[in-house]
Amino acid sequence: MSAYASAPDCASAWRRASSPTVYLLGMGMRRGEVLGARWSDVDLAAGTVTVRRTRVLVGDQVVTTTPKSARSRRTVPLTPEARRALAPTRERTLGSSNVVPIGDHRGADDRLVAIDAAGEPITPWGFRREVLALMATAGVPVIRVHDIRHSVATIMLEAGQPPHVVARILGHDPAVLMRTYPHVGDASAAGAVAALGQAIAGG
Repeated sequence: MSAYASAPDCASAWRRASSPTVYLLGMGMRRGEVLGARWSDVDLAAGTVTVRRTRVLVGDQVVTTTPKSARSRRTVPLTPEARRALAPTRERTLGSSNVVPIGDHRGADDRLVAIDAAGEPITPWGFRREVLALMATAGVPVIRVHDIRHSVATIMLEAGQPPHVVARILGHDPAVLMRTYPHVGDASAAGAVAALGQAIAGG
């Protein structure tokens, strides 16, 4: 059964986040989508990140692949907090010479967003450790990394955002979304991610 983090719990954790990639997780992105994001996917001026690939664990290997469905290939709005967290990291990363290029991509913008202090790609298990440690440090209930995605969906729906908008942000089928969250109403409002940011900021 899934567990959920409340908006105040999310706010407490985000305030202590040292890695801006945690903010991408807070946009409802899957772990593999966060780990697969490159700086060429992030448009800070527009306030968006486009999901084009994922980095996932297959057996004992981390592989880069395409999103699992057409809905998963999407552009996700960023909250102002996420933009502010990502901006200095982008500047440091793209100006650093010890960042490992991925595959045949040698352009600076093709560097991964999720890297460690040595400039190496963060692994799925390393990211899990980081997120769980963050929740423990914040003193909030420790839930699975994937359940943060469920929490983001619940917060947006409880803030009155239309299910089809929330589904598009998460890369979900709207019908599946409402089967997963039948307890949440369908009041209409504008700016689902803005509402997410406001709900967390208010926490």
